[in-house]
Amino acid sequence: MSDSFPVAATGRAACSAQAIAATLVGGPSPSTAPAPESAADTSTPEPERPQWTRAERYVSWVPMCGGWCVPTASPEQTCLRHFSNENSMVKPFEKQWMVRRMLEHSHPVRVLGGIGCALANRHRAAIMGLAAFCSVAGWLCMFGASFGVSRQGAVVRRMAWAVLEWHSDEAGLDAVWVRAYFGIRTRVFESHGVAWNGTALVLAPGYEVISVERWGSQGACGGTIGFDGSVESEEALAFCTSCEESSLDTISFIWMSVATQAFQITSDLQRLTPYGDMNCQKLLGWTTSVLGLCTGLSAIFSFLGGCWRHFPPSLTFDEGYGDLPVRAVATRSIGRGCALMMLAVFLKIVDAACHLAVQVPGVKRRPVARPLSLASYCALCSEPTRWSQPLRPRSKWMPDVLEPQFPQQPPTATDHV
Repeated sequence: MSDSFPVAATGRAACSAQAIAATLVGGPSPSTAPAPESAADTSTPEPERPQWTRAERYVSWVPMCGGWCVPTASPEQTCLRHFSNENSMVKPFEKQWMVRRMLEHSHPVRVLGGIGCALANRHRAAIMGLAAFCSVAGWLCMFGASFGVSRQGAVVRRMAWAVLEWHSDEAGLDAVWVRAYFGIRTRVFESHGVAWNGTALVLAPGYEVISVERWGSQGACGGTIGFDGSVESEEALAFCTSCEESSLDTISFIWMSVATQAFQITSDLQRLTPYGDMNCQKLLGWTTSVLGLCTGLSAIFSFLGGCWRHFPPSLTFDEGYGDLPVRAVATRSIGRGCALMMLAVFLKIVDAACHLAVQVPGVKRRPVARPLSLASYCALCSEPTRWSQPLRPRSKWMPDVLEPQFPQQPPTATDHV
């Protein structure tokens, strides 16, 4: 008969040190302990789950957030138990063993689950809570940046991705300026002190005009003001066409970044506790972070490379002040929409680093020999926790191993000699 840990000790061996201490005192010798790559014991009975009402059963099928609202068997003592448990996974993953066998128990996924450090494991709740905060904040930033896709001139003026402003450097003409707001689908021109007389721009003190033009519409680059004041100059048309193409290509990258953020948030919350943490969630969280990072950078560089860097440096009007031509110098700047996307990309880097730093509990990185229900799989880490930390004292130098308490022997006569 081969020596092996009991089921309860097997689960705690990787999630706590209490079982290790008990083993050193009265259990099998450490030499008979199973290796980290040995198969996990699947003979544990199905854990007792709270009784659900019919309404709770229906709610549990709601994607992503349904499992947050139903009773759970999680041993976590705080509110984290609602977001990281056996019910917060999608139903196909819970019901289909073959899906879990491929996405959770395959060797490459288990290897990825072991990447990390012990220091991050001891601060799991704080690190994954930071990741969840960054994901929510990044999602809000992306929603703000996505307003640059709007076709409403008022919205584009506030959430433009780039702003180009011409201001006169001639004495006495400080009130002459032209400002262009570039969105993803629309550009807005706002001028003050100049007007279009049908053939050229002319000075018109106190005159203001706002025009909205949509990229991709017929004649969107028609009537473009040239850098020297002429209409439809070759250089101006090339700039307008390049900006139009890069702006329309940016749309797909923006929506892909927004879509991947939802899966990123759920993965961050699922990994808050050892009970709910899984190899596939680390893979999903890290993959969606990297994918969102790539699509976000693609959106930024597509717009800046095709449009922003080609902004003209100056503009000259046909009629000037005192029979002299008026030269307006251009100033370009990043708009609010592009700045929010840049912030969202940075937050994705933080999220990806958090996922890599925190390891999946060791007992869940072992191969599973036969089908195991999701509730039993989560119950391998069944020790009560508070803010993802075991409810037990920790050793100062070996925080993951408790010191074994050996019984004291009564003193003998030789001890007094």
